[in-house]
Amino acid sequence: MKKLIPNRISHFRKKIKWTQLRLSQELGVTENTIANWERGQGIEWLERAIKLCVLFDCHIQDLQAETPYEMEDTSSKETPDSLDKIHRDSGLSDISDIVDNSLIKKHN
Repeated sequence: MKKLIPNRISHFRKKIKWTQLRLSQELGVTENTIANWERGQGIEWLERAIKLCVLFDCHIQDLQAETPYEMEDTSSKETPDSLDKIHRDSGLSDISDIVDNSLIKKHN
């Protein structure tokens, strides 16, 4: 995941033809912050948020929603225990690899 997120930030910024300065102004951060994110520095919080979304099977907006919403029944969904089983069965080195593969499949 170390390069996936920085590459995506750079890709989507360039896709809309924005400079790092323009993106930094829109987000209220410094241009240097954007450059760091695109180099993979200082994005650990985002990586953790993405992992939470995969584990909870939710969108990033769900983590920061200001209004409560009704939780759907997750009894049939994968739980951390079943994720451990997937991890053991997958042969991947750690949960990050499972998240990376999940993200790649969702975006392809």
